Amino acid sequence: MLATLTGLCQQTMRAAIAADDDLVAKGLNANKALALIKLFWMRTGIELDVNVFYLHRTPRAIVAAIGQGCVQPTDKILLLREGDRARPLFLFAGGVNCFLETQDLVDALTFAGAIYGITLTDFGRPGDSPPEVADEVERAYRAMKTIQPEGPYRLAGYSFGGVLALELARRARVDGDMIEALMLLDPPQNDHSWPLLLWAGLMRRTITRQVTSVLGKLAGRALRRGKPSAERQGDVGVEALRPGLIPSPVDQCGVLASSNRSPSPPSCVGLSRASAVVPANSMVLQIAGSAADTRHKAEHDGRGDGVAPHQNDVISRPSAGNRFTASASHHSPSRRGHQLFFRFRHPRQPDYPLYAPQWAGGYTPVYDACARQLLQMKGLYRPSVYDGPLVFFASTSGSPIDCNAKRIWKTYLPEARWVSVSGNHLSMIVARNARKLAAVMDMHLRPAPISASATSAPGKSATA
Repeated sequence: MLATLTGLCQQTMRAAIAADDDLVAKGLNANKALALIKLFWMRTGIELDVNVFYLHRTPRAIVAAIGQGCVQPTDKILLLREGDRARPLFLFAGGVNCFLETQDLVDALTFAGAIYGITLTDFGRPGDSPPEVADEVERAYRAMKTIQPEGPYRLAGYSFGGVLALELARRARVDGDMIEALMLLDPPQNDHSWPLLLWAGLMRRTITRQVTSVLGKLAGRALRRGKPSAERQGDVGVEALRPGLIPSPVDQCGVLASSNRSPSPPSCVGLSRASAVVPANSMVLQIAGSAADTRHKAEHDGRGDGVAPHQNDVISRPSAGNRFTASASHHSPSRRGHQLFFRFRHPRQPDYPLYAPQWAGGYTPVYDACARQLLQMKGLYRPSVYDGPLVFFASTSGSPIDCNAKRIWKTYLPEARWVSVSGNHLSMIVARNARKLAAVMDMHLRPAPISASATSAPGKSATA
């Protein structure tokens, strides 16, 4: 098994990997981890959690963990980076828990405190009675208290993790805890909570873009049919040489995320138990999307669209692997319907996640269950006014499947400071964009006197 895992690490990371190499230090990002997890599951039937790479950092350590039955970590809080444990930062990832997608941002922060990642709870409830954000926040609050019993607290969250960070701050203030810093990194809302006019505008732009794309393709085909055979062959050759049409390697593939946003991925469903074959328009769910997918485009402030893992990674599997792939397609079908109708579906319907614009399908079993749970949790969430200070970082390019973040949140966050950051929803936290974002976050993480009235619950003192 060690040889199998090491070989797959070399295949997905496209580098020489030894059994005792630290995979994160060798360049493992969210996208490569998702591809590795799916290939390993296809080969062995064993599904790893994407965050296992923080607890068991080498192929040998992972195999030892498998032998002990520890392939799905049970820790609610992960140590992402060492530092002053008396002044930690608690971070929520996007999508279904993929902290590797935030690695560039974590590495770029000069904040002296330790950085902890708060993972999502697998509640294991049936689809007709899914957990809500309040359930997750209560678990997160108790876990945070085991690390830092007393405030003030520093909280941050990317994509849908931003919603969890916001509600965790609200929960802490109820008990009189001080919030020293609260930073929301481009959190979305769901289709149901968007104001009708904003939703209608997004649907108009979405349908217009899709119709224009289809008409363009039809026009191109008609033009080629009208040309002599030799000219048509020449056009095909030219098209094949266009950079955007050259098959991308595994380390450039896309998404839950998720978070939950657009190319996305992988912010928002950030979301991260296993990999999936993901279209460019997915969430880290976005559900399987990861911001790492856009690393090469972030340097140029591009759109950051992801590309599905190379098909040969699936086609070349032996018969046992192909059976696992067929099984994934069976229990994790492709997305259904159009986003235009998604607003009118009820989040408590068991098949609700399959109609979400972030859904891609083809996920491994545990990842599939987590993605469904997160999408239903997101669908049930309704924002309310938070009157404490916070910093809201909004990506300049946003997400093609979400309404403008500032316009949908401004009413609910009267004390927010709004900061525009380079990139789209995915690329804002990778490469150069991550370094710029980290510099601003560091400014807001510096200790500063904040009145108890601004950071604790109304009518309670900070030490209540």
